[in-house]
Amino acid sequence: MNTPRYLVALLWHWLPPFVLGFTAAFALLVYFAGQQNDAMVDAYKSAVSQLVKACNPPAPLGASEVKDTPASRTRSTDGEASEHRTGEDVAQRILDPPPTIQPP
Repeated sequence: MNTPRYLVALLWHWLPPFVLGFTAAFALLVYFAGQQNDAMVDAYKSAVSQLVKACNPPAPLGASEVKDTPASRTRSTDGEASEHRTGEDVAQRILDPPPTIQPP
């Protein structure tokens, strides 16, 4: 038997199953990698949302029971009573741009 003809016949018999198997395996790989990616994105989103919930400061105890009394006020330098600043007030004051001074 001629060796080149034998190799062509062997290639003809084994190449189609190999190509079909490779294509099917690659399709399954792409499909399951996409499924895994979706699961990883969902896990990341839930982890970040749990982190955000954990980092929010809790409300102070009895915050709803605090009343506006003269004892809860302090005196400023000009003698007027002013309320205690909360963290949000201070943060807003820091984030606000400074007032512009107009030249005379």
